Amino acid sequence: MAAKRSRDLTDRLLDAALDLAVSRGWARVALADVATEAGTKLSDAYAVFPSKPAVLAGLLARADRQVLADGPADDGDTPRDRLFEVLMRRFDALSPYRSGIAAIVRDLPTDPPILLCVAPRLLRSMAWMLEAAGISTAGPAGVV
Repeated sequence: MAAKRSRDLTDRLLDAALDLAVSRGWARVALADVATEAGTKLSDAYAVFPSKPAVLAGLLARADRQVLADGPADDGDTPRDRLFEVLMRRFDALSPYRSGIAAIVRDLPTDPPILLCVAPRLLRSMAWMLEAAGISTAGPAGVV
């Protein structure tokens, strides 16, 4: 039950951050405003997302969970087709949040440190998409 409440709070915070990004622009979103918009205490929001990069990592993780919930891509397809299938799942997972993500992407170039903080998480997310497509990320070939 606690995991469900945690997931609900996580989703509320992510949705609030996306809504605020649309209405204000990501650069002007404050974590305190995200907590207020989500209807939670600042301390509870801090426990889930202690920083704006953590919010972005949470958005990536939510998309990853949705894509990976469908399991691996069809094993009978070519690697290219499997990767295409997984990427289409990702687009579908992100589609409801399109305007919020667009607002975030628009403002990211104005905050290079946040890009540096989120880049490793984005790489990990893409590695999981490759794994879901049946393309190994292990060893030197996987890194490339």
